[in-house]
Amino acid sequence: MSIVMIGNPNVGKSAVLSRLTKSPLLISNYSGTSVEITAAQLKSAGKTIDIYDTPGIYSIENESAEQKAICELINTQRVDLIINIVDAVNLERNLVLTTELKALDVPMIIVINQIDRARQLGIDINRQLLSQVLKTEVVFFSANTGEGLMELITLIEKIKDKKEGEKEKGKTAG
Repeated sequence: MSIVMIGNPNVGKSAVLSRLTKSPLLISNYSGTSVEITAAQLKSAGKTIDIYDTPGIYSIENESAEQKAICELINTQRVDLIINIVDAVNLERNLVLTTELKALDVPMIIVINQIDRARQLGIDINRQLLSQVLKTEVVFFSANTGEGLMELITLIEKIKDKKEGEKEKGKTAG
């Protein structure tokens, strides 16, 4: 299974990936620190899941080097899942990219990172409504505390199991 993490700059993609895979990664908010695509692995139920951390982008429709690298990754790797990392404090701005990613017709989980910070600021996000409107799973997450980690892993495993089931059906049907 292959997963790509996509989000705006400075939403905590690397921090989420580090928490998810227990891999120490370069985590920084300085411009240009994540210009390459980094790969890490999640071990789940005895299987390895490849997860790609991409540079921060605001749109998949512009012509930046980062956008081209991400689109090439999606087109050359068989991406089974997009994990869209969004900043809970800047949700509206981040959802522009989310809308573009939905159009790719790749299964997606939206991870609302920094939910702990949003709560401290008095920001209340209706997770159920957001999930209904976007027609995808939404996970509240804190890379700082680990909130949402087990829920995210469970959702990834469900999608992995579904993909494996579809492969088996294809083998027996053919």
